[in-house]
Amino acid sequence: MKILLVNPNNIGDVVLATPILDALHILFPGSEITFVAQNRCKGVLSGDNRISHLFGFDFSSTSFKRQNLTRFFQALRAPWIKQSFDLAILTSADIRISPIVRSWIQFEPLWGLVDRATNSHTYGLRDWLRSGEFLLTSPVYNDDPLRHEVERLWLIVKSMDKEALLPEKPFLPKITPKPANRKLDFTEPFMVLHPGANIPTKRYPIKKMAHIAMKLRSRFSQIVVVGSKEEFYLGEQLAALTGCVENRCGAMSLDTIGSVISRASLYLGNDTGPTHMAAALGVPVVSIVHGESQALRWGPYRPNDETAKAVWHEDSLVPDRSMNPELVWRSLPEHEVLDACVSVLDAVRSKTTKPHYNSGVVGILWEH
Repeated sequence: MKILLVNPNNIGDVVLATPILDALHILFPGSEITFVAQNRCKGVLSGDNRISHLFGFDFSSTSFKRQNLTRFFQALRAPWIKQSFDLAILTSADIRISPIVRSWIQFEPLWGLVDRATNSHTYGLRDWLRSGEFLLTSPVYNDDPLRHEVERLWLIVKSMDKEALLPEKPFLPKITPKPANRKLDFTEPFMVLHPGANIPTKRYPIKKMAHIAMKLRSRFSQIVVVGSKEEFYLGEQLAALTGCVENRCGAMSLDTIGSVISRASLYLGNDTGPTHMAAALGVPVVSIVHGESQALRWGPYRPNDETAKAVWHEDSLVPDRSMNPELVWRSLPEHEVLDACVSVLDAVRSKTTKPHYNSGVVGILWEH
């Protein structure tokens, strides 16, 4: 059975969709899954034996503007897409790409989420009904805006099998390091910081994060800052303010970042892809999120696990891209983030005295 799974969103969204892969193999044994994602997300899924074919495309931004849709369509008009799929799943709530996916599978089933509140608010109810919903042969409705993203996506699986049990956390394949010219010795407990985010108002202020790092420094052999090359300056600011962190932003590929995260004794970051990777890899994690409602939907997904926490500012302040991050985060003091970190570390200590080695990688990690 040939299945097409399309997730055109960012790294965190791809991570949170990974439980669907296991469910599909259980529901359709021996199936062949083709996964379509942004090129920058492919490192998360590389080496995943649940995926038969992995294809990528590039977006110039994170929004589905007309030029992006055109690029999305052109990039995927490749020979492989001409094959016949038995069914397709569209995990994006953005209904504007459903006609494209629909054209790939002809008259085969197309499951997809219809987020009533989001689509009707963004596009207008009439346009939403006319342009998107009817193209989903098997629409799945989400009426709860506070439902966690993993549970929201799991509604697609439940529509296929009502008895399907939701997993305890997303699952990432075993992540192994790549050899390169410089090595990092992580045989002792260390902490990972991720100060970046694609939207500036999602970034907890660097000065506050630096103060937290300095207060936690005595607990770790080193603190490593990870991120993209565009976030290198954030790592440099942290290094200058603290004098005690290793800036590795832009120095590692996504799968190598996953290798580093998988060995961490504590991860602290904003609501971003690496943070969801940390939660999926089972490491102790603290995520800084916009408001309680966003924390309920986008916080680390490890239910009933005290080693994964989200902290947030007051919901009354709804940020936009033009706001000053200092203003957005003034209602979340440093001590609340620090207390969450200490609470997670205490929870780890109460569970086990053994160090956390999620990926099975031992000894020295090689920087890529």
